[in-house]
Amino acid sequence: MLTVVIIPVNMSIKTYNIIVNEDDTGLRLDKFLALRLPDLSRVRVQALLEQACVTCSGKTVNDTSAKTKL
Repeated sequence: MLTVVIIPVNMSIKTYNIIVNEDDTGLRLDKFLALRLPDLSRVRVQALLEQACVTCSGKTVNDTSAKTKL
């Protein structure tokens, strides 16, 4: 399970627990999150990643091209 915490500037913290299935392995993180969080566009997810507003399993992720893994 991937725990994603999104901390946008001047907004409330949102925590999502997202399961990465075998079929999801190797997807770009920005694309994966945009698919799993339909209220956020891929461009918005990329901006949040670049601003270091996203953590995955306790580690900050700011690389938009990071890949998902099991």
